[in-house]
Amino acid sequence: MNISMAAALEEKEKGSECEDVFGGPVFEPRLYIQRYFYAKQQLAKFGVKHVVDFGSAECKISRFLVQIPTLEKLALVDLDQGLLEWNKYSIRPLTCDYLEKRDLPLQVQVFCGSVTELDESVIGCDGVSMVELIEHLHPEVLSAAVAMVFGKLQPCVIVITTPNSDFNQLFPNFSGMRHWDHKFEWSRQEFQSWCEEICKNHPYTAEYGGIGEPPPGSEHLGHCSQSAVFVRKLSVPKIDHSGSVTNNYKLITESVYPFVENKMSEDETVSMEINYQLRQYRNMCSEEYRNCITGSGSSGNQNCFTSSEQFSDSRNLNFRPENEGNQPEDSLGTTGCPDCAKNDKKLDITERLVPISYLMTRKIKSILQPDQLRKFLQSHGYRLSSDCNNVIISVEEHQSDSDDDKGYNNDNDIETWRSASESDQAVESELLCQPSFSLNEALQCESWD
Repeated sequence: MNISMAAALEEKEKGSECEDVFGGPVFEPRLYIQRYFYAKQQLAKFGVKHVVDFGSAECKISRFLVQIPTLEKLALVDLDQGLLEWNKYSIRPLTCDYLEKRDLPLQVQVFCGSVTELDESVIGCDGVSMVELIEHLHPEVLSAAVAMVFGKLQPCVIVITTPNSDFNQLFPNFSGMRHWDHKFEWSRQEFQSWCEEICKNHPYTAEYGGIGEPPPGSEHLGHCSQSAVFVRKLSVPKIDHSGSVTNNYKLITESVYPFVENKMSEDETVSMEINYQLRQYRNMCSEEYRNCITGSGSSGNQNCFTSSEQFSDSRNLNFRPENEGNQPEDSLGTTGCPDCAKNDKKLDITERLVPISYLMTRKIKSILQPDQLRKFLQSHGYRLSSDCNNVIISVEEHQSDSDDDKGYNNDNDIETWRSASESDQAVESELLCQPSFSLNEALQCESWD
């Protein structure tokens, strides 16, 4: 018996699934991480608030789904009570969830129950994920699950993934199925035929995709896992099935995630965030300015501050916003306005340009688009450059009186906002728990094995 098959048997005994044990293509991040990330991405596109994941098993998917910013309720459902009991602590908030709190409250619950039952615990959800589940169901159970999820639960979006049997030939010395509990494994044609049949019987449309890129030269075989995203037709009213609702799900555990209770209006939130970012920028500039006027700078005289553009170009690398490097130069627009044209003059040596892209922090992105932020700045008295892509600030050592008028009433206010916002510059780019983390960063999830 070769090593890969021995490893496969070991995985079977553990009850887990991992395509890497068969040899052949190696996936990085590991395929189950890519599948969970894919489900999270697809559900997040629809701004879901209540999600049910059927076939949660080890509950690892919860670490991904809790990153959906709009999510307020997550239910993890599986039939294996022993497995859920063993992994129930994995849904608890991590340290980073307390450092960078959510904007909305979130309740995560784990239930022992069947995908074939319409239970009151999952009523009202607008999103469902079924990651590598359907291949574990006997045909009659699968039909009942489809009838329940698509016909009774009727969420707005449903994400399903399942192994692609066309891909299996890339595993050397492989025969049978990828897991001992699989009842079937479909080719892409078989899977899409099944999906099309669902769309005929229920008001949904399906979009197909895949997870796990094939190696070069094998693109014709498709991805290692195939997927379908079903979206409900809004023109068709939902059918009332309240008479068939059960109360059979058993609650195993639940956790409530910390969140920021923001009692300010959106305008107040945006103003406070803008002023905090400008103050941070001003503090950095002021230090350089003091060095120049005192002769302690590199040039030893005030000439080092004669060019605002030169200063900005040399220092902005330390203040690059999260996505600035990936967006085109004109992503914020290049059209100026007459109201700002008067600012298009040679700046005083104490004035600097702050790119509007620098102000687009996560909090502001959740409230305003770039064009809306520009209009907000104009309407609230901030000085903009003629192209409306920069805010003009003074870097003199003293604090201008206008700062107090724009939200900085005292040092306590600054420190209070700092605790809620500072992580937008540092923690947001470092912690895995952030909604914007990249797929490569998901490699850190390997420690969950």
